[in-house]
Amino acid sequence: MSAVWAFILAVFWGTAAGVIFQVSPFRAYTCGRPASSFTPEWAAWLGNCRRVVTMEAFAWTLCASFSTVV
Repeated sequence: MSAVWAFILAVFWGTAAGVIFQVSPFRAYTCGRPASSFTPEWAAWLGNCRRVVTMEAFAWTLCASFSTVV
């Protein structure tokens, strides 16, 4: 893999992880909270809390993986 592609993928996954982190109220320690502790927009997504947290973790991991290639 070329350094250019590794850099592009690192930026892509880093941006994705950052957006999920900034926008989503879910963290690994908040998935067990009741729906009333979240805003109404996010209360509907409470059933997918673990998935959102997992996607963020994978995005950070892929960002770090491609960052070490560069």
